[in-house]
Amino acid sequence: MMILTFNRAQYFHQNLTDNDQLCAFALGSELPSVYTLIGNKQEMALSSLNEQRRLEAIAKQCYECFMEDPRLQSVLDKYADSMMTSGMIMFHDVRLHAQSPGLTLAKYYCALKQTDGHLDRSMVWEKHLQWCQALSFALYEHCQDPRSDICYGEKTVIIDKPHNRQCYSYTTIQKPVSFQLNRYQYRQQPWQWQD
Repeated sequence: MMILTFNRAQYFHQNLTDNDQLCAFALGSELPSVYTLIGNKQEMALSSLNEQRRLEAIAKQCYECFMEDPRLQSVLDKYADSMMTSGMIMFHDVRLHAQSPGLTLAKYYCALKQTDGHLDRSMVWEKHLQWCQALSFALYEHCQDPRSDICYGEKTVIIDKPHNRQCYSYTTIQKPVSFQLNRYQYRQQPWQWQD
């Protein structure tokens, strides 16, 4: 497993199509402390209770640090609240993820903490993975064009490029759609990556 980065397309594709790589991203493997813990494993399973406790301690530390920043606190709270929502949720925090290594891990920790007793941990993990898959693609697009406004949700990414008068979305449709409105080009593409 390689340390996650979004500066080359091969990492992006591996992260979106390789479940172990996606799990590592969801657990914050861009942090050296997390990578040291899980980065050299052939499988993603944290086999010992000690490893699980170490990861939880790292997650708690990230969470507490991020809760001191009002913007990140808002992101963490919205994420945890979204776990309890059945409707479509869109997140607008791609730039914060690009600036804040470990935010995926802190989000997962916050979601577990706030849903404790209300949702099964495996359900929280599955939803977190789905959102992290979309986030991976959103971060890749952000690296391609940082001026873009990007939001993401479960199997949905919307990339708005006002400087080019273009908007792209990837979502759960069967066939691509393209149209123009007031000299603004819109394209919808089918979501390409399976669970």
